[in-house]
Amino acid sequence: MDDPVYKRPPAKAQNPIRYELPSLEQVKINQEKELLDLAQVRYGIRGTEVTLSFQPLGISADMNENAIFRRLMAIPEHERADQVLYALATGQTHAAIANRVLASLSLIARMRAE
Repeated sequence: MDDPVYKRPPAKAQNPIRYELPSLEQVKINQEKELLDLAQVRYGIRGTEVTLSFQPLGISADMNENAIFRRLMAIPEHERADQVLYALATGQTHAAIANRVLASLSLIARMRAE
């Protein structure tokens, strides 16, 4: 007769492969590098030459986010992200600031759309 006590099935001998996840700081650094690469390719600093359809604002590396936003609010909305990317590509701003400004511009656009 069968034993009335439940017995757990034997565990598999194989351990699943576990990939170590990158830290938040590593993800942030990789994102900033990719953003810089994208901006440099887009504006012809690396790769083929392109023509600009806007006048650069003159964003400088010593400007904070607030100063950049004040300049960006004076231009048409469709040029704002391009201005930030161009400043990043030419080394006029840091990737961390550009990333935060672009995220804020995206958030503002979504809020206006609703």
